[in-house]
Amino acid sequence: DYPAHLHSRIRVAAFLKPLSEYIAAADAVVARAGATTIAEIGSQKKPLIIVPNPYLSGGHQLKNAQIYEDKKAAIVIGEHQALKDPKLLSDAINRVISSPDEAENMAGRLYGMVQKDSADKISELLVRVARKRRRDT
Repeated sequence: DYPAHLHSRIRVAAFLKPLSEYIAAADAVVARAGATTIAEIGSQKKPLIIVPNPYLSGGHQLKNAQIYEDKKAAIVIGEHQALKDPKLLSDAINRVISSPDEAENMAGRLYGMVQKDSADKISELLVRVARKRRRDT
């Protein structure tokens, strides 16, 4: 259970649009372990608590989460653990909110792991492929 003074600071939602605006306003984010979601959170240097979905395609969220946990770039709580003991999640949230230096360090490590300027890099790749195809025809 969360301390009363934190109740007004917690928002729970299934899907947020536009996600980037909610992340920007957050002190910390609890999310699944999809690569795009992690990249969005990391690009904004936010502390992240990951609850990976163990049932999606070959356990890729578990693998994603493990990479970030190993680098101390996120806190990971297994879905089964969180369902069995919800206090694990509330404790992680309290830890992040009550330890701003630790949260900032974790967010900085996450930021260091995400791909920068990915939209530019993708567009450059598409232009190169299009030019090559044009030359080859």
